[in-house]
Amino acid sequence: MKKTITAILAVLMIVSLLAVNLSAAQGDYKAASGTPIVDGVKDDLYIAADPVPMKVDNDGNPSKGATGTAYFLWDAKYLYAYVDVVDPVLTTKKADAIYQTDSVEVYVDFDGNVAAGKTAKVTDAGVNAGQWTAGLLYEGEWGGYGNHHTENKDKGTFKVKTTDKGYAVEYQIPFVKYTPAAAAKIGFTIAINDDANNDSTRDYQIFPAKGQGSAWSTVDGNWCLMTLSADKYTPPTTAAAAPAAAGAAAKPAAAAQTADITVITAIVSMAIASGAVLSLKKRK
Repeated sequence: MKKTITAILAVLMIVSLLAVNLSAAQGDYKAASGTPIVDGVKDDLYIAADPVPMKVDNDGNPSKGATGTAYFLWDAKYLYAYVDVVDPVLTTKKADAIYQTDSVEVYVDFDGNVAAGKTAKVTDAGVNAGQWTAGLLYEGEWGGYGNHHTENKDKGTFKVKTTDKGYAVEYQIPFVKYTPAAAAKIGFTIAINDDANNDSTRDYQIFPAKGQGSAWSTVDGNWCLMTLSADKYTPPTTAAAAPAAAGAAAKPAAAAQTADITVITAIVSMAIASGAVLSLKKRK
């Protein structure tokens, strides 16, 4: 009996460890289904996606510089991202590397490493993962690292727009050697590079969660997960006002007639009362 209990406990411990390993990713966010116009302007389609906030540095401390929110969409060919960055001081000078200036980095893992709790280098042979960097001052010029970016950067695109709070970047990243499907999970994370004093040197790097500073080179459990959802944005519908029924239309008139009768009754009552007073006076 003791041996049986010991064996059961051992199995439970193994299952528990596997569960921890498989759920090591930091957050699971929904990517909605849809194909936006990639122009740096947020389509309504993104409303159906989960917001991914970027507010902490690699140590998990609150950002001292820029912050942002990202939204993801997907279709049969591409993964899309719209990133809204709040940054009061924008880069006006280019640097030797795009990441040293105001820019956004999207990291993707199309091998299932994050979902499986595995670790991989983005440049290892056969690893379908990488980093896509888009800079405020670098329209049409990709930065990045890793196999997926290096092999497919000519198939992706992005657009940047300045906003009243900073800037926005919209991505179109190709699915290559990967077939997307509803309910599938993709490893990802995202970072904002902030040149806070406009000297062409990065001062802060901001993420969705702590421990993601090595995402540029390594896929691991510090990344986040994204679930490809079949959910789509549905525009709100405005219900047409129902035509009033004939009886309902007559009610205001009836109400007006009732008011008129009330007034007339009051006047008649006052007249009768006045007549009664005059009659009394005459009798006296």
